[in-house]
Amino acid sequence: MRAPEVSTGPVADCSVLVRYAGGTYVATGTVVAAAEAARWPVLSATGELSACADTGPEPRGAYFPDDATPVTLVALPGVDEAVAVGYRRAGEDDVGVLVGQDVPARDRRALVARFRPAPEP
Repeated sequence: MRAPEVSTGPVADCSVLVRYAGGTYVATGTVVAAAEAARWPVLSATGELSACADTGPEPRGAYFPDDATPVTLVALPGVDEAVAVGYRRAGEDDVGVLVGQDVPARDRRALVARFRPAPEP
């Protein structure tokens, strides 16, 4: 007997991007707990969160709409803002790590490793 076919519908295919100070930053998937990130200074300017349009007749992928959602940015300890920043969306306490779009992959991996939470015992 064959299993029934299931349609999952459209699947999102957009990276989370944030625009800040003339640069574009890419979310790394690394999240720092609120308790640790609470000590990090908030940057004076907010970033703009990308939107996702990856379905329909003319998918655009990630883009910045005119009314982009603002996000609070924090300085990562020991990291130049031009390289990476942290972001906190409204209503969320944890901080995601964003790396500048032009940062080489090798450097991006090193930053992610630096801020990745240690596994719990």
